[in-house]
Amino acid sequence: MGVCVAISVGAGLVGSTGVALAALIREKPVDVPVVLIGLAFLVLMVGQLWAILVILLGGASAGVRLLRTKEWPQITLRGVFTILGGWISVALVGLAFSGWLLAMTTAFAPGGLAQGNPDGSRPGCSYALNNHGEVTCVSQQEYEQVGASGQQFGAGVLISLYAFQSAVTLAALRVKRAPRS
Repeated sequence: MGVCVAISVGAGLVGSTGVALAALIREKPVDVPVVLIGLAFLVLMVGQLWAILVILLGGASAGVRLLRTKEWPQITLRGVFTILGGWISVALVGLAFSGWLLAMTTAFAPGGLAQGNPDGSRPGCSYALNNHGEVTCVSQQEYEQVGASGQQFGAGVLISLYAFQSAVTLAALRVKRAPRS
C-alpha cells in the first residue's frame, strides 16, 4: 500500500509542478481535464490520510498495522527528514517551500489573485474579474494572467502538500525496509 501511495503522490507532485511551470511560463491558464483535477484531489486526500496514519501509528504499513500484531517502528514528524537524510530531504523541503512561496506570491502580488477571480463575460465586459462583489473589466491578456495566477496558487498548495506526503511516505518505506536489530 505504501508503494502505491508513494507512486501516486509522486505523480501528483510532478503533475502539479508541470502545471505550475506551464502557467508561469505561458502566463495563461493551462487546459487541464476535469478528470485529472478530480484525480489530483483524490490522490491528495488519500496521501494526506496515509501521512496522518503513518505519523500517528508509525511504519509503512500503518493501515495494515491495525490488522497485524507486528510492531512497527515509530516515525515522528521530526524524524522524517532524519530518516530520509541528505539530498532527498533538501529536495522535498525545497519543493514544499517553493510551492508555498508560489501560492503566496500569486495570492498577494499585484496582477495576481489580489485583483479578483476570472468571472467570465458580462454585458458590456468581455473579461471580468470579481473581487468580493466588485467587478472590474480588464483586457484579455490581464484576464488570462489572473487565470494563470489562480492555477499557480492551486498548484503551489498541491506541490507543498505532495512534497510533505512524499517525505512521510518515503521515510516510512525506508524504515520498513531497514533491518531490525
